[in-house]
Amino acid sequence: MAEFFRGFLRGENIEGKVYSAGLGFISIFFGRRVSSRLLRKMDWIFVMEPYMKDELIRKFKTDEKKIVVLNIKDIYGPGKSKDVDDLDKLLENKNFCRYL
Repeated sequence: MAEFFRGFLRGENIEGKVYSAGLGFISIFFGRRVSSRLLRKMDWIFVMEPYMKDELIRKFKTDEKKIVVLNIKDIYGPGKSKDVDDLDKLLENKNFCRYL
């Protein structure tokens, strides 16, 4: 997901940083885990499913106005990365375009 947004920003000539982090226990071992410190830095937070938004609000007191729910079922995980082109297809009805 992060690669998709990095490409989108480059294509639109928007300067910004994209971070990827997980809520689950496994994210401790396979990447970055969400933290209050990380969330405070973010202008926008994109999550795949509504329960993720709820968890960020409940656990980290995140401002819900910063969170965008993409409504993409999170069937991914360690060893199940999604091809960036597949993300294009999933998000095309949400008015996102990727430029790499």
